[in-house]
Amino acid sequence: MDKPFVEGEKYALKTPHGETTFTFNSKKIFCESIKTNQSGYSALSNIRYANFAIWTGTGEGGKIQGKLPAYEVFEIESGKSITGGTLKELGANENSGDFVYQMDLSKVPEGGPYQIEVKGYGSSFPFAVGSEYAKRLAYISFRGLLYERCGIEQKKPYFDFDIREICHPTVYVTDSPSREARVAISPNDPVMKIRGGYHDAGDADRRDHHMIAPMVLLTYYDMFPDYFSDLQYNLPDKFDSDYKPIEQGNGIPDVIDEAEWGALVFEFL
Repeated sequence: MDKPFVEGEKYALKTPHGETTFTFNSKKIFCESIKTNQSGYSALSNIRYANFAIWTGTGEGGKIQGKLPAYEVFEIESGKSITGGTLKELGANENSGDFVYQMDLSKVPEGGPYQIEVKGYGSSFPFAVGSEYAKRLAYISFRGLLYERCGIEQKKPYFDFDIREICHPTVYVTDSPSREARVAISPNDPVMKIRGGYHDAGDADRRDHHMIAPMVLLTYYDMFPDYFSDLQYNLPDKFDSDYKPIEQGNGIPDVIDEAEWGALVFEFL
């Protein structure tokens, strides 16, 4: 596009995979360049913001040419405008490769759900502000750790889908000098059965620096014990002899159960 979309204008889109037409409406069209905290924001913080970054694939991070667009935060149910402003340029981000712009959400009151409309681009995922929404940040984080567990059966009802059987239950004890994936294994190397730990970057190499997870979790519990309880994050906490989940409700706060799983692999070793 050599110019911004025009509100209410009808457009035709043709690609090698098909074609379609649409009428542009910033409030109705989703724009993935608007990056909000979809789980929610804490009302206790005076600093809240969303980012805007255009990723163009092989063209990498896209910089807006010309005048920066305005944005508006609106309440979804009523359509009421809550606050707004103009995108603020932050510049290139070396970690993501994006060229980043920022939107101030500090004046958005507790409540929601809201959306952010960037004029000429579209609207964000819904988000909200408040303690109930902020609690979901912890819930999503703990569920993320659960899905990264290694050596556990991932099936309903403790997981959202039937994903897999118990994975990577066997390790070989070897004197190979390599710490990477291509380790020389001999048929004579002893075998150990293990459970626990986490996948690393999507694979199975449980590593010593993963112990930061139980260390952080136990530190949080030590500092704020009253904030944690059993069944808080919907984690399985009772297992059979092969560590297949069989039940929930062991009376121990979920944060400790998760910390135990992170350290469990080293107990086996």
